[in-house]
Amino acid sequence: EFFLELTERVFEYLSGIEEVLTSDFYQHYLLPNDDYIDLKNKLDWFTFNGYLTGIEFSKKLDNHLWRLMDGETEESFISPLMYAERDRLMFEVASSLTAFFPVDIFAGATNCSEEKKKEMVQLKTRPHGIFHVQQETPVHYHFLHTSTNEEFTVVKKSFNQPFDSKQEEYWIATLAGWNNEYYISGLCMPSPYSGEEIHHQNLKNQHS
Repeated sequence: EFFLELTERVFEYLSGIEEVLTSDFYQHYLLPNDDYIDLKNKLDWFTFNGYLTGIEFSKKLDNHLWRLMDGETEESFISPLMYAERDRLMFEVASSLTAFFPVDIFAGATNCSEEKKKEMVQLKTRPHGIFHVQQETPVHYHFLHTSTNEEFTVVKKSFNQPFDSKQEEYWIATLAGWNNEYYISGLCMPSPYSGEEIHHQNLKNQHS
């Protein structure tokens, strides 16, 4: 009874002196964007700076950096590899505390329809592999997955730098489907494989 009474008095004291400031920041910030890049930037902030996942996933990212440095990774590779790991953590790694993925928690917190929340959760399953760039328009690349023969229309601006598809036909990439379009998500690089090497690499990836 002593502790119950003490607790009540503490709450009464705090309520008398503390003014709680409220903000509609999250109500507006946690609206999903039509553009995947903007959506991903919000998810990045939520994952690595938000109080629900920030401490755990920032630590995971720091640990990955230390592993790269301990492995004597070439300095020029560290930044793109860290970018790829940052992307992977947001979509493909569950929290060891809650067993939820950051994108799951983010979807649950957003102020949108259940259909849009479901579309966000489905971002955990993203096409990955070696793609053949078959066509190019002013705003899209046409990607063909060399293993599954699935076709994807990829938004051009999701590349950091547009490229000449006639010069660099094959790319290793991860794609994200959002709002009826596909975007590059994470590390994307020209494929070092060609011809029969691509077939053998695809077989290797299927059994890895």
